[in-house]
Order: sequence, then C-alpha cells, then structure tokens
Amino acid sequence: QIATADDIRDLRARVERMERAAAKGDVDAYALANLDFHDRLVLLAGNEKLLATYRRLVNELHLYRRATLAQTGTLPVSTREHRDIVDRIATGQAAAAGRALFDHVMASRERMHRVRPGARAQGGPAPKKPR
Repeated sequence: QIATADDIRDLRARVERMERAAAKGDVDAYALANLDFHDRLVLLAGNEKLLATYRRLVNELHLYRRATLAQTGTLPVSTREHRDIVDRIATGQAAAAGRALFDHVMASRERMHRVRPGARAQGGPAPKKPR
C-alpha cells in the first residue's frame, strides 16, 4: 500500500534481472537476483523484526533454495509469480498482492519438497524409525 512509483520501477527492474538470468538458464545469477528481489520486498514492508527473521531464514535455507531453483522449468514459473506480485502491488491491490506472495511461498515450498522428497510437510526431514 505504501510502495511509490520508484519502488515499483525498482521491483520491476529486479524481476527483469531474473527474467534475463532465466532466459540464459543461469541459476546462480537468478538465485542472486531472487534473493535481492525478496530482500527488497521485505525492506519495503518497513518492519525491522520481519527483516531480521527473513534474513535468518534465508541463511538457513540457502542450499535448499538454490537446489529448488535448479529444477527444470522452475525459473520461468518463479519469475511469473514475482511479476504477478509486483503487478498487484503496482495496482494497489494489497490483499491480492498478499495472496500472490503467500501462493508464491507455498508453491516454492512444494518445489523444494520435490528436490528433497524425504522432507515432511512441516519442512523437516522425515524422522528415522528406531531399529
């Protein structure tokens, strides 16, 4: 709701960086641009506690996110989801933007679980059965 025209231009430029990386199949460049985009979104929220929590989670999930992005077909899908988020922010649709963010996170989570099939719904590894 508080994003300025400059903020929207900045977010669109970040999505374009991801699109260029996706077009080249450059997962490393995409991963960096993706982190940059998400960090900027959280910064725009203006909530320091949220930012600290987000950055801690990013550090913990780094390898999983990279492996998830490397899956065939993930980059274009992820980029579309990011563009949808920015489009909704740009048109002042706060609730729709929030829903698009939620949907993106849940879809990303599902993609991560495909990389790591042993992961449980809560995100942790499946417990080992006692012998």
